[in-house]
Amino acid sequence: MRLNLNFHSALPQGINLDDEPLACCRYPFLRPSPLYGLNVLTVSADKSAKIWEISVDGNGKVKKTLTCPGSGGVDCMLIGCLWQHDYLVTVSLGGTIFLFSANDLDKEPLALSGHIKNVNSLAVLKSDPKIILTASYDGLMVKWIQGIGYCGRLERKVNSQIKCFAAVERDIVSSAFDNKVSK
Repeated sequence: MRLNLNFHSALPQGINLDDEPLACCRYPFLRPSPLYGLNVLTVSADKSAKIWEISVDGNGKVKKTLTCPGSGGVDCMLIGCLWQHDYLVTVSLGGTIFLFSANDLDKEPLALSGHIKNVNSLAVLKSDPKIILTASYDGLMVKWIQGIGYCGRLERKVNSQIKCFAAVERDIVSSAFDNKVSK
């Protein structure tokens, strides 16, 4: 793939990234130097982010491949990225945002996630009042820990649109918009 990046006169008109199919491409907000070249962040549907080192002749080579933790399913496909000062940000199709430290690329990224659709039901566990469960119209249930935030998605046997739910101990009973109740 050849990118046309006309932001610095020291670089050629395009950058060659070995025919890599890209979903997004960003470079840090720094002036590239003929001495050091340029780094570019890309993400693609193969669920990886890559940092490319671009030489002044326009050829690029992969400096580092970053992988985001997840199930590996279609929701983990990366669709967006941003290089903001000391942080590299990637966004997955499932709505999870991963923050990587540009200074320590081997460090596990911070994952930010939650609901994509509006929350329409909420429950607090009586056995542990710090645990809050939420559900949205699209059928997603999320576990939150008070004072910490997002803890994870809850896997359900039935993936229907949730109208309301109740949680007691480890049991969750939900009512869907099709008027079916499931446990």
